[in-house]
Amino acid sequence: MECLECNGSWHCSCCGLATGCGSKLTGTYTNPSGIAMLELKSGGKAVMGLGGETRDCTYTEDGKQLHLTCGRDKIGIRINDDGSLFMPGFAGIMRKTK
Repeated sequence: MECLECNGSWHCSCCGLATGCGSKLTGTYTNPSGIAMLELKSGGKAVMGLGGETRDCTYTEDGKQLHLTCGRDKIGIRINDDGSLFMPGFAGIMRKTK
């Protein structure tokens, strides 16, 4: 394992697997109806929007799974092979829009 510098601090990890090092998942995702939005930022930070209201969240990436934490709520999100996300409940499939 090689130590890489990310965001001004040292991490001993492979940069391609660490959310703080520019994950391919960063960006904004929405479901087809546009009611649900998830913005994944570098450093494991996220914003989840639902019906115009937003919440600050954090996330970690574990293989084909994304673990989203918003306050006390924890949500498991599947990362699909095409890069879309599957969120349980009515949000369903979310695709990257920017």
